[in-house]
Amino acid sequence: MEETLDSDPLPGLRVGLTFNLKKGVAGAAADSEAEFDQPETIDAIKRALQEAGCQVVMLEADLTLPEALRAQPLDIVFNIAEGHNGRGREAQVPALLNFFNIPSSVPMRPPCASPWTRP
Repeated sequence: MEETLDSDPLPGLRVGLTFNLKKGVAGAAADSEAEFDQPETIDAIKRALQEAGCQVVMLEADLTLPEALRAQPLDIVFNIAEGHNGRGREAQVPALLNFFNIPSSVPMRPPCASPWTRP
């Protein structure tokens, strides 16, 4: 027997979608965009959120992200971003969301999850 909910908790939510778009631009490393997403993937997630009644705010995880997060109120962020650059790039977006106190689809890692690197 299928259960149904009396009310859907999603309609009206302002959901930020953070992502890194695969653009085919050569970076410092040959595989710099290897884990970035194709436009079709990002659009599919956006459509699914919209079909659930959410208002989706698209947020590319680049150097403009901190200002974009400050510029508009969000109820939650659905994060598929890999980050901008560096070894700890996957932690950049969760750290920003934590800093701005914005709930996220991905929990923040403990502060010392990655060991310090020394030359």
